[in-house]
Amino acid sequence: MKQKYFVLWCLSFFSSLSIFSQIANEGVLKITASTSVYFGENYTNGSAGTHDNDGYLYLSGDFINNGSTLSASGTTYFNSGVNDIQSITGTSNSINFYNLQVNMTSASKKGLSVANNFGLTVENMVSLVSGDLRLIGDSQLLQSHSGVNANPVGSGKLLIDQQGIASAYGFNYWSSPVNIGGNYSINNGLFDGTDSSINPFDPQQVTFNTDASMNGISAITDGGGNVITPLSVNKDWFYKHYQPTSWVKINESTNLTPGLGYTMKGTNTSDAEQNYVFKGDANNGVYQLPVSAGEFLMIGNPFPSAIDANKFIIDNLSLFDGTLYYWVDGGSTSHYMANYYGGYALRNLVTGTAPSVPAPLISGIGDAHLVTPPTQYIDVAQGFFIEGTASGNITFDNSQREIRTASSGSVNFYRTAEA
Repeated sequence: MKQKYFVLWCLSFFSSLSIFSQIANEGVLKITASTSVYFGENYTNGSAGTHDNDGYLYLSGDFINNGSTLSASGTTYFNSGVNDIQSITGTSNSINFYNLQVNMTSASKKGLSVANNFGLTVENMVSLVSGDLRLIGDSQLLQSHSGVNANPVGSGKLLIDQQGIASAYGFNYWSSPVNIGGNYSINNGLFDGTDSSINPFDPQQVTFNTDASMNGISAITDGGGNVITPLSVNKDWFYKHYQPTSWVKINESTNLTPGLGYTMKGTNTSDAEQNYVFKGDANNGVYQLPVSAGEFLMIGNPFPSAIDANKFIIDNLSLFDGTLYYWVDGGSTSHYMANYYGGYALRNLVTGTAPSVPAPLISGIGDAHLVTPPTQYIDVAQGFFIEGTASGNITFDNSQREIRTASSGSVNFYRTAEA
């Protein structure tokens, strides 16, 4: 075993002299507890490789994972002093760490990028000491430990995309996967994702308007697609919901507890959907929200990964009727409620159903009935209603989390009637 570590150390050393372009594992790489290993170049875990780290692995380059990864203890460090961005990519679309730390020291560092559709699973702690963690596109972060959040607060933040409805007339129900100082507010945590594909680490904060049209405004970009004027969301459509007060107007600075839902309308972008970036500290651990019998409460997935609706329902079945209600816009073209189109899709422990009956006081179902019925898995940032049947605390926790991406077809985010 000592000889293997010596060989790996030599490969790392020689690669820095350009004799090797990268380090590759095609067998079983086992790093035992309390053992430190340093890789100075890009590291590939091959398709036949098993990467098993229970020690301390320091990476100065990228991690390309085409095989399997295991970790029952220890920490993987992304700590380049040269690269602006380190990345996790590969054909496996998944990677597992026990602890993950980003502590880059290059003068112009940005952080660690996780490729689109990747599932990043960290059993214990995510520490963003210096440099951000950027989940590209449809990638997700799952932390699987029990108990409350134990992530230390560093200078780095989590950035994660989610797409909302394009129309300025249609609502989405949102729930933030990040927090700032323990809570979330729209003006601190929501950023313009219009140019995420070219500026993934540098989104501009959304702006706000109270224009008489009550419409959001899409971003203005230059010829290269870079945002030069960020999108503007209309503040008239920010609400949360609980009884006996029912709909409660909020503003861009209102602090929202993780797991609490809120409404927001689109921006009239010419794109098929409006991409947003949530930026802050990753929500993780246990979150509880009070509910009372007869109360309709708007809540939502608080995590930067999908959650299992069945597990959430079972965990909270003593407090609500076991049905989740997802609002789906049906093609509204007016801000007047009487002219709205849409309805609520339902999910319980048995099945999901597309909207079939118009919500009260609106024009009709529109094309909302065309949506795929809700699956077992609730997407990142998706808000929904529950109806309380008893008084207590609705609980979200890490045991409900799953890696389920939209591209797999196993999760829904109701951004349009075609979603």
